[in-house]
Amino acid sequence: MPNKFARANGNFSDATIWSLSATGLSATTVPGLNDDAYSNGFTVAVDTSTTVGGLRNNNASTGGFFLSSGVILQCPNGISSGGSGSAVPTVTYNLPDTAVIYANITGVDQNCMAVSHAGNGKLTIVGNLVGGGNGNSAVRASSTGEIEIIGTVFGAGVNSITFIHTGGGNIRITGGVDSRSGSSGQPMTIANASLTNITGNITTATTRDAVVTTSTGILIVNGTIISGGTGVPVLIASTTQTGTVLLNCSLIVGSAGGSAVSIASPNVTIRVSGNILNAANGVQAIYAPSYRIDPVPANSYIRYARNGTGVGSDAWLYQFTTDSLSAFSMPPISAVRLGTTFANGTLVGTCAIPTPSSVALGVPVDNTVGAAFLNAADAGVVLMSTPLSSLTVANSLGLRLKNSASSEAIGKILASNSYG
Repeated sequence: MPNKFARANGNFSDATIWSLSATGLSATTVPGLNDDAYSNGFTVAVDTSTTVGGLRNNNASTGGFFLSSGVILQCPNGISSGGSGSAVPTVTYNLPDTAVIYANITGVDQNCMAVSHAGNGKLTIVGNLVGGGNGNSAVRASSTGEIEIIGTVFGAGVNSITFIHTGGGNIRITGGVDSRSGSSGQPMTIANASLTNITGNITTATTRDAVVTTSTGILIVNGTIISGGTGVPVLIASTTQTGTVLLNCSLIVGSAGGSAVSIASPNVTIRVSGNILNAANGVQAIYAPSYRIDPVPANSYIRYARNGTGVGSDAWLYQFTTDSLSAFSMPPISAVRLGTTFANGTLVGTCAIPTPSSVALGVPVDNTVGAAFLNAADAGVVLMSTPLSSLTVANSLGLRLKNSASSEAIGKILASNSYG
């Protein structure tokens, strides 16, 4: 796969600005699907939709690629920065202009970024974001333009933040935020977004937090928030911050020490609509001065630790949304029909309900009464109350009795005959 290097400022579509080496002559063709394109310290305007292997800045501290409005840029080999260079592609266009990047974006090393969003137009990125090391980030947004990420934001590397947002625009992420892949890399920080909407799981398994926000805007999470380390998936550390956090999801925490959500300020409105699963050792899934369960989801529950180990029949206490004030937990399994799963799939009934045919006649069972003849009296009651029209079974005692003459009928016959 050949590399192509810019040899002058100009448009991406101009073949004369490209070379096969950093200092070579013109390559006569523009970079294509099998080429990685390097800005090489020059400013290149991506003036038309294009597919190129990858975009790189080869550690240059100046220049870079600038996306024009309406461009669709596809880079199957991804976009990555390196060294202390400038951003690889930069967005500076304004509304109503938009552009789309199809690429995985990686920050490699040093204090630079792979993609810079500095305009107020909308930028859509279809691909995953991965941080680098030593302060390197994959994407930085510093303007009021909206940014949409269809992919997962991963934390990786050393002392890096993958996605830094300091502008006032909206953030929409469909795919999730995950800090499990790097021991000291944080996926994202939000300073001033009006709206942050994350659809997907937010997960930690290390010492680093996942989504750290100082924004006074609205944060919405639709997915599951899972803490598996000492890092916190959703963190607001300021004790005076305002804003709104809407968690339309379940919160799950392990025993490592980091809660799923930690919000220190009493001025933040917090609403949770989902299950809350505290850890076996008592670590709470949510730490906040106050929060509300609103709207109340159907068939949801809060799990509390009991014996501290998470093992055994006394490991947990579940409080369900269907519980009344007089019944703190669900009914005992001995009072629920055998094999019936309830309590959101956590319990199975053990009560064996006999069939009506094995229960004495007239005795209540399930939602009906028994139908079994368990003594002579039951049989007599049935026999004496059975209408003649229903006695139709051939060779049965009932049909024989039906066809037998009664004493009344015999009397009438005798009376109608004369024996003189």
